[in-house]
Amino acid sequence: MTKIFIIGATGHIGGAVLDLVYPKYPDVHIKALVRDEKKGKILMSKYPRVTFVVGDLTSLDLLTREAKEADVVINTGPDVKQDVAISAILEGSANHSPKAYYIHTAGASLIWDSPGSSQIEPKIFDDVLDIQALKSFPPTALHATSNALVFAASPSINIAIVSPTVVHGLSPSPLHPAPISLPPLLSAITTTQSGFTISPTTNLQSHIHVLDLAQIYLSLLSSALNDPSPDPQKWGPEAFYFAASEDLSFGEYMSFLVSKVSKPPYKLVHDTQIKELPFSEAVEVVGTLTAYLFGINMQVRCTRAKEVLGWVPRAKKVEGGLDAVLEVYYKERDDGAGMQELDDTYGL
Repeated sequence: MTKIFIIGATGHIGGAVLDLVYPKYPDVHIKALVRDEKKGKILMSKYPRVTFVVGDLTSLDLLTREAKEADVVINTGPDVKQDVAISAILEGSANHSPKAYYIHTAGASLIWDSPGSSQIEPKIFDDVLDIQALKSFPPTALHATSNALVFAASPSINIAIVSPTVVHGLSPSPLHPAPISLPPLLSAITTTQSGFTISPTTNLQSHIHVLDLAQIYLSLLSSALNDPSPDPQKWGPEAFYFAASEDLSFGEYMSFLVSKVSKPPYKLVHDTQIKELPFSEAVEVVGTLTAYLFGINMQVRCTRAKEVLGWVPRAKKVEGGLDAVLEVYYKERDDGAGMQELDDTYGL
């Protein structure tokens, strides 16, 4: 029986991937890495055929062992500062016979410019036209070292890297349906009592609905399971897939959000006023990660998924999906779920 090992299966992204894979491949054995028994049982209550192993990204021997046993490893967990864990996974996959498949997740923050950048026309990165540039970022760039590890493994493993932009929308994950970027923004709106932008620049970002993102993973998995031999256009040292379907300025995104939360039943603010925060103040209000995420330019073109996989994004745009996301988020918060830590939200 074909075996799939999923890292991050309870998370926002991984949960959406699992929800597509589970009904599509009923004869495939799916095993998930979970942090504790409770999470594993929650997962099995929704997906009875799924088995789980308890561990995390510090469980190096476990990661190597499980990766070695799997025909396909799907890693939707965090990769920043996780090079040791990623190396352990790759070691296992490299020793699988026949040649295994590894689908890696690396955020598009690789291409972030500087907060408050004054570029009149910031670079828009294309995952086909700019593949060599994307592979040549210095080690100081987020995701650069982990990407290099994965690409270096391509002779012995069929590898692909999926690079999401700002993820939005509801996920079918039983534990993390709301996107990770939402809680700090809502907290900041409450603190500042207004909507806000960061620095005087436009700050343009690409966005992707989690369900459209999950379709890229499903297409890659289907290729791994069904193609008679690995397609070099889909796998290998240039198999880097951006995921994006909509470009918005942070001001536009904030306007959408404030227009929703200024009304019942939320009433976080009394009006839809939006003020400008200097980057240093934004760091204090929303934290460094969120200030960078929305205080920079990050625009991409996902040519590879469209041309090689035939991928077409179909889910709702950011504005159209906000009502459902807010409803679920506040229901979970009122039920005591609260805000999640970054690693926890990745499903680890």
